[in-house]
Amino acid sequence: MRPAGPRFGWIAAELRGRIEEGELQPHQRLPPERDLSRNYGVARMTVRQALAELEREGLVYRRPGRGTFVSEPRIGVSIGSVADELLAAGGDPDTRLLRVERSVPTARVVQALSLGLGDEALTTTRLRCADGQPLAIETSHWSQTLMPDLFENLREGSLWALARERYGLVPTRVEVELETIALDQRSSELLGVTVGSAAFVLTRWTYDQRGRCFEFARDLYRGDRTAFRIHQLVPGAGAGGLLIVTE
Repeated sequence: MRPAGPRFGWIAAELRGRIEEGELQPHQRLPPERDLSRNYGVARMTVRQALAELEREGLVYRRPGRGTFVSEPRIGVSIGSVADELLAAGGDPDTRLLRVERSVPTARVVQALSLGLGDEALTTTRLRCADGQPLAIETSHWSQTLMPDLFENLREGSLWALARERYGLVPTRVEVELETIALDQRSSELLGVTVGSAAFVLTRWTYDQRGRCFEFARDLYRGDRTAFRIHQLVPGAGAGGLLIVTE
């Protein structure tokens, strides 16, 4: 018996279940629209609506002239060290440094990092990959007051770990603004997706154990490969953990 609701909705639900249960594997081609139309006893327009819904959810992708395919599963990422999260999930993280420079910071960076007159910020732009596929572009501004020789000590992997080990800056609170955008040409090329694809933008303020902001960042994540887990400590629950404040 078919469930109530629009026909395209229950077709999408049935295909979604087959994808989530692993019956349909990543990059497997779905049957052509005409076959799905015949199998479900509906018009091809109804099938197109169902596939469009799955595409919006990031479960399938289309290749003109070739058909519709199952997408790679999204990577669950907590707001913190991406490298640590990927390792915990059994992935193979990789980082490519795209740009690093000392610069006179903008007014927003000065305010975020509480910089004084003439203080510089170090800016890093890194491409984060998972299992060989681009996942995110991270642009971070670091306080040169709190991390004076960071330029000479940059390394692969987690810069939060470097902040703890070399500078005694323990990340204890992160404030986050989360929004979605359509990717421009430069960002889409770096992330390996088409221009206009959906992406998550995270603007982050990272504070140490003394309440000082040492990193102000803008992270750009592929919308088709990531899903976020945002945790917030309940007041009175005790010490420990990372406090995420969302706005």
